[in-house]
Amino acid sequence: MARNLNKPAKKHRIRLNVEPQKNEASSETQRVVGLLKIPVPPPPKGLSTKDAARDLGISPVTLANWRVRGTGPKFHRFGSRIIYSREALDEYREAHTYSSTAEADRAKK
Repeated sequence: MARNLNKPAKKHRIRLNVEPQKNEASSETQRVVGLLKIPVPPPPKGLSTKDAARDLGISPVTLANWRVRGTGPKFHRFGSRIIYSREALDEYREAHTYSSTAEADRAKK
């Protein structure tokens, strides 16, 4: 059967096996891509802005505004990544616990 020259040829996808592997020499996890071994950084031990905001019951935008003003919970910055530790969120929550609105108003001043 003759190929229609007006149609582009089919493109074949090449699929590489990407599987996490444990290195026997160390506990570092690596991904095998073809013949290349690329180290994978460990997942962060903390919460993203979105997850921390959900934990505090506020919006991520509010948490970001507090971070800019310096009024929110302590955080870690790794490049452009912001991570909140559970301990910092618990400390912030404890420091902002009041028994009455009058007490909360006094704390603002």
